[in-house]
Amino acid sequence: MNKESQNSLQNLLFQRVQESIPPHCSLVDELSELLKISNDSVYRRLRNETMLSINEVGIICKQYSISFDSISKSDSTSVVCNYALLRNEQDLVQHLTFMSKELDLYKSLPDAHITYAAIDIPIFHHFEFKELTTFKIYYWLRSVINDENFSDIKYNSNLVSEEHMKLYKHMFNTYNSCNVTEIWTDSTIKSLIKQIDFFWESGMFENKEDAILICKQAEEEIIQIQKQAEKPITKDNGHINKLYFSEIELGNNSILAKWGSNKRTYLTYNTINILISSNNGFCNETEIWQQNLIKKSTLISGASEKIRYQFFKRLLDDIGLLRKKIES
Repeated sequence: MNKESQNSLQNLLFQRVQESIPPHCSLVDELSELLKISNDSVYRRLRNETMLSINEVGIICKQYSISFDSISKSDSTSVVCNYALLRNEQDLVQHLTFMSKELDLYKSLPDAHITYAAIDIPIFHHFEFKELTTFKIYYWLRSVINDENFSDIKYNSNLVSEEHMKLYKHMFNTYNSCNVTEIWTDSTIKSLIKQIDFFWESGMFENKEDAILICKQAEEEIIQIQKQAEKPITKDNGHINKLYFSEIELGNNSILAKWGSNKRTYLTYNTINILISSNNGFCNETEIWQQNLIKKSTLISGASEKIRYQFFKRLLDDIGLLRKKIES
């Protein structure tokens, strides 16, 4: 690679970092602290007088979730992805803390937009409700991550610490302050219902009242989202929320974040884990797929009152059937 090409890649990497930090943050200060070098040394790299070392490139890419292939302009169909290693509660909290920081970034950038094609209810909506949040954390740790510390514990509302609960409530508030478009189907509610039903049938609740309360909070969650969807679509609050109903079933959660010239894709796998890539080609394909899905969907926020009512009624009816089953 000639020097001109190296300079081009280095400049592009710095551009990606600049677009990945809040507007009030200094690029020089960020890189100085991250790389443990002086401000003068950072400036020499910004002016291409000094080339970044391989280790420095690795540190920068890891810190800001930038895949090198996304800046190398490679035509290869290979895509580099980041993911979290989830084996216990500490790993899960670290993973969710990372996602919280991602949301903080998107909230700070006025042009950032998130499009979320949801095979199940976006987890951030759950975090408004203490017992429902605790149930989801318990479900992930016991049934998905298989944390041995939870293998012999029944659900109770005190399983999540107050400190962690503050993190999850912060994620709820931040997500609802971002510009978001969500795409739901009739099946988006199904996984939550199946999880509650399975744990009830398996005797994993300490008592009936806990299971009923979680059903009630699931109903409150859906009603809250419905009320939000009834509002006119404006940017008076500084952000825009749109909700689409799709009759096309989804295979996973597909999330695309866009800001400036940046794009980042998040794909769920193994229920809670996420593959993350900033590869341009991959993100472009994700965007094309999402936009085609939107074209075949019905906007039910701020419009389509009848379809919106019917859609949310079906969701509430599904939860109601489970609630009656548990109450009987």
